[in-house]
Amino acid sequence: MLWGEDATSMYAGCSGRFKQPVSANTPGSDGVLICLSCHDGNYGPKAMMRNSIYETVPLGYRVPHIIPTLTDRDSLIAGQEIEDHPIGFEAQVKCGSAFGWDCTETNGTISMGGIHSSQFAANYGFFVRPSHYGNTSVVACTTCHNPHLMTITRVTASTASNLFPPGVYSTRHFLRAPYDPTDKSGNRSAQFCRQCHADKSNEMNGSSAISYQ
Repeated sequence: MLWGEDATSMYAGCSGRFKQPVSANTPGSDGVLICLSCHDGNYGPKAMMRNSIYETVPLGYRVPHIIPTLTDRDSLIAGQEIEDHPIGFEAQVKCGSAFGWDCTETNGTISMGGIHSSQFAANYGFFVRPSHYGNTSVVACTTCHNPHLMTITRVTASTASNLFPPGVYSTRHFLRAPYDPTDKSGNRSAQFCRQCHADKSNEMNGSSAISYQ
Protein backbone atom coordinates (compact mmCIF):
# COMPACT_ATOMS: atom_id res chain seq x y z
CA MET A 1 0.00 0.00 0.00
CA LEU A 2 2.96 2.32 0.40
CA TRP A 3 5.15 4.40 -1.87
CA GLY A 4 4.17 4.00 -5.46
CA GLU A 5 1.47 1.34 -5.32
CA ASP A 6 -1.95 2.14 -6.75
CA ALA A 7 -3.85 3.43 -3.72
CA THR A 8 -7.01 4.34 -5.64
CA SER A 9 -9.36 1.98 -3.85
CA MET A 10 -8.02 2.79 -0.40
CA TYR A 11 -8.06 6.56 -0.70
CA ALA A 12 -11.26 6.83 -2.71
CA GLY A 13 -13.00 6.75 0.68
CA CYS A 14 -11.25 9.95 1.70
CA SER A 15 -13.48 12.09 -0.49
CA GLY A 16 -15.36 13.35 2.57
CA ARG A 17 -12.24 15.11 3.81
CA PHE A 18 -10.88 16.18 0.44
CA LYS A 19 -14.29 16.99 -1.09
CA GLN A 20 -13.09 15.39 -4.29
CA PRO A 21 -11.73 11.83 -4.48
CA VAL A 22 -7.95 11.65 -4.67
CA SER A 23 -6.51 8.74 -6.57
CA ALA A 24 -3.04 7.73 -7.65
CA ASN A 25 -3.89 8.86 -11.19
CA THR A 26 -5.04 12.35 -10.22
CA PRO A 27 -2.61 15.14 -11.18
CA GLY A 28 -0.60 16.30 -8.20
CA SER A 29 -1.68 13.41 -6.00
CA ASP A 30 1.91 12.51 -5.13
CA GLY A 31 1.99 15.51 -2.78
CA VAL A 32 -0.95 14.03 -0.88
CA LEU A 33 -1.01 10.24 -1.20
CA ILE A 34 2.64 9.61 -0.36
CA CYS A 35 2.25 11.67 2.80
CA LEU A 36 -1.01 9.98 3.78
CA SER A 37 0.53 6.54 3.41
CA CYS A 38 1.92 7.21 6.90
CA HIS A 39 -0.10 10.17 8.12
CA ASP A 40 -3.72 9.23 7.40
CA GLY A 41 -4.29 8.12 10.99
CA ASN A 42 -6.20 5.00 9.99
CA TYR A 43 -3.52 2.33 10.37
CA GLY A 44 -2.19 2.38 13.94
CA PRO A 45 -2.59 6.08 14.76
CA LYS A 46 -0.79 5.67 18.09
CA ALA A 47 2.25 4.18 16.37
CA MET A 48 2.25 6.33 13.25
CA MET A 49 5.57 8.14 12.75
CA ARG A 50 6.61 7.24 16.30
CA ASN A 51 9.82 5.38 15.66
CA SER A 52 13.22 6.74 16.69
CA ILE A 53 14.74 9.61 14.77
CA TYR A 54 18.36 10.61 14.52
CA GLU A 55 18.19 14.29 13.73
CA THR A 56 18.80 16.76 16.51
CA VAL A 57 15.41 17.76 17.88
CA PRO A 58 15.06 21.37 19.09
CA LEU A 59 14.07 22.19 22.63
CA GLY A 60 10.32 22.31 22.94
CA TYR A 61 9.69 19.09 21.02
CA ARG A 62 9.13 17.31 24.33
CA VAL A 63 10.55 13.78 24.38
CA PRO A 64 13.87 13.51 22.49
CA HIS A 65 14.03 11.06 19.57
CA ILE A 66 10.26 10.74 19.32
CA ILE A 67 8.77 12.17 16.14
CA PRO A 68 6.07 14.71 17.03
CA THR A 69 2.76 14.42 15.21
CA LEU A 70 -0.64 15.94 15.85
CA THR A 71 -2.64 13.65 13.59
CA ASP A 72 -3.59 11.30 16.40
CA ARG A 73 -4.63 14.02 18.83
CA ASP A 74 -7.75 16.10 19.29
CA SER A 75 -7.46 19.80 19.85
CA LEU A 76 -7.32 21.11 23.39
CA ILE A 77 -9.83 23.73 22.27
CA ALA A 78 -13.39 22.40 22.15
CA GLY A 79 -14.75 22.27 18.63
CA GLN A 80 -11.40 22.92 16.98
CA GLU A 81 -9.11 20.55 15.12
CA ILE A 82 -5.78 22.32 15.08
CA GLU A 83 -4.05 19.32 13.56
CA ASP A 84 -6.15 19.43 10.39
CA HIS A 85 -5.84 21.72 7.41
CA PRO A 86 -7.88 21.48 4.20
CA ILE A 87 -5.96 19.91 1.35
CA GLY A 88 -6.94 18.67 -2.05
CA PHE A 89 -8.17 20.06 -5.29
CA GLU A 90 -10.85 22.32 -3.86
CA ALA A 91 -8.43 23.89 -1.35
CA GLN A 92 -7.41 26.50 -3.86
CA VAL A 93 -4.97 29.38 -3.52
CA LYS A 94 -6.54 32.10 -5.62
CA CYS A 95 -5.35 35.50 -6.72
CA GLY A 96 -7.73 38.41 -6.69
CA SER A 97 -10.49 36.82 -4.61
CA ALA A 98 -11.92 38.34 -1.45
CA PHE A 99 -9.40 36.30 0.53
CA GLY A 100 -6.49 36.24 -1.92
CA TRP A 101 -3.52 38.37 -2.82
CA ASP A 102 -3.36 40.89 -5.63
CA CYS A 103 -1.11 38.41 -7.38
CA THR A 104 -1.22 36.76 -10.79
CA GLU A 105 -1.53 33.07 -11.55
CA THR A 106 -0.33 31.46 -14.75
CA ASN A 107 -0.75 27.72 -15.28
CA GLY A 108 -0.91 27.19 -11.53
CA THR A 109 2.17 29.29 -10.75
CA ILE A 110 1.67 32.31 -8.50
CA SER A 111 3.60 35.54 -8.98
CA MET A 112 3.51 37.99 -6.07
CA GLY A 113 3.71 41.06 -8.29
CA GLY A 114 0.83 43.21 -7.08
CA ILE A 115 1.18 46.28 -4.88
CA HIS A 116 0.31 44.45 -1.67
CA SER A 117 1.61 40.99 -2.52
CA SER A 118 5.00 42.30 -3.62
CA GLN A 119 5.25 44.25 -0.37
CA PHE A 120 4.47 41.11 1.62
CA ALA A 121 7.06 39.14 -0.32
CA ALA A 122 9.63 41.86 0.35
CA ASN A 123 8.74 42.00 4.04
CA TYR A 124 8.52 38.27 4.72
CA GLY A 125 9.05 36.19 1.59
CA PHE A 126 6.97 33.65 -0.30
CA PHE A 127 8.02 30.11 0.54
CA VAL A 128 4.98 27.92 -0.06
CA ARG A 129 4.79 25.71 -3.14
CA PRO A 130 1.19 25.11 -4.19
CA SER A 131 0.51 22.09 -6.35
CA HIS A 132 -1.14 22.43 -9.76
CA TYR A 133 -4.54 21.05 -10.69
CA GLY A 134 -5.05 22.09 -14.25
CA ASN A 135 -4.39 25.83 -14.23
CA THR A 136 -5.26 26.23 -10.56
CA SER A 137 -2.96 26.40 -7.54
CA VAL A 138 -4.12 24.01 -4.81
CA VAL A 139 -2.92 23.05 -1.35
CA ALA A 140 -1.18 19.71 -0.90
CA CYS A 141 0.86 18.52 2.07
CA THR A 142 4.04 19.54 0.28
CA THR A 143 2.75 23.07 -0.25
CA CYS A 144 3.85 23.95 3.28
CA HIS A 145 6.03 21.00 4.29
CA ASN A 146 9.39 19.86 2.92
CA PRO A 147 9.60 16.17 3.82
CA HIS A 148 13.38 16.18 3.40
CA LEU A 149 14.26 18.85 5.97
CA MET A 150 12.79 18.81 9.46
CA THR A 151 14.66 21.37 11.55
CA ILE A 152 16.26 23.67 8.97
CA THR A 153 15.17 25.45 5.82
CA ARG A 154 17.18 27.12 3.08
CA VAL A 155 16.28 30.61 1.93
CA THR A 156 17.50 31.21 -1.60
CA ALA A 157 17.88 34.39 -3.60
CA SER A 158 14.46 33.81 -5.18
CA THR A 159 12.69 33.52 -1.80
CA ALA A 160 14.80 36.00 0.20
CA SER A 161 13.24 39.03 1.88
CA ASN A 162 14.12 41.90 4.17
CA LEU A 163 13.49 39.60 7.13
CA PHE A 164 15.26 36.54 5.77
CA PRO A 165 18.31 37.10 3.54
CA PRO A 166 19.69 34.00 1.77
CA GLY A 167 20.97 31.44 4.22
CA VAL A 168 20.06 28.45 6.38
CA TYR A 169 17.52 28.98 9.16
CA SER A 170 15.95 26.85 11.86
CA THR A 171 12.36 25.72 11.42
CA ARG A 172 9.89 23.22 12.87
CA HIS A 173 7.42 20.65 11.59
CA PHE A 174 9.26 20.34 8.24
CA LEU A 175 7.89 23.76 7.23
CA ARG A 176 9.34 25.48 4.18
CA ALA A 177 10.10 28.77 5.95
CA PRO A 178 11.89 29.83 9.12
CA TYR A 179 9.33 29.00 11.81
CA ASP A 180 9.34 28.91 15.59
CA PRO A 181 5.93 29.05 17.32
CA THR A 182 7.60 29.36 20.73
CA ASP A 183 9.16 32.70 19.75
CA LYS A 184 6.66 35.29 20.98
CA SER A 185 8.86 38.28 20.17
CA GLY A 186 7.99 38.40 16.46
CA ASN A 187 5.19 37.70 14.01
CA ARG A 188 6.87 35.24 11.65
CA SER A 189 4.58 32.36 12.68
CA ALA A 190 1.52 34.36 11.66
CA GLN A 191 3.24 35.51 8.50
CA PHE A 192 3.76 31.93 7.38
CA CYS A 193 -0.01 31.39 7.31
CA ARG A 194 -0.62 34.72 5.59
CA GLN A 195 1.23 33.51 2.52
CA CYS A 196 -2.10 31.96 1.53
CA HIS A 197 -4.48 33.77 3.89
CA ALA A 198 -3.88 37.21 2.44
CA ASP A 199 -6.98 38.73 4.02
CA LYS A 200 -5.33 38.33 7.44
CA SER A 201 -2.17 40.17 6.41
CA ASN A 202 -1.07 43.65 7.38
CA GLU A 203 -0.34 44.56 3.79
CA MET A 204 -3.80 43.75 2.43
CA ASN A 205 -5.45 45.66 5.28
CA GLY A 206 -3.56 48.90 4.78
CA SER A 207 -1.25 48.56 7.78
CA SER A 208 2.35 49.68 7.61
CA ALA A 209 3.45 46.99 10.10
CA ILE A 210 6.23 44.80 8.74
CA SER A 211 7.52 41.31 9.43
CA TYR A 212 9.86 41.08 12.36
CA GLN A 213 11.63 38.46 14.46
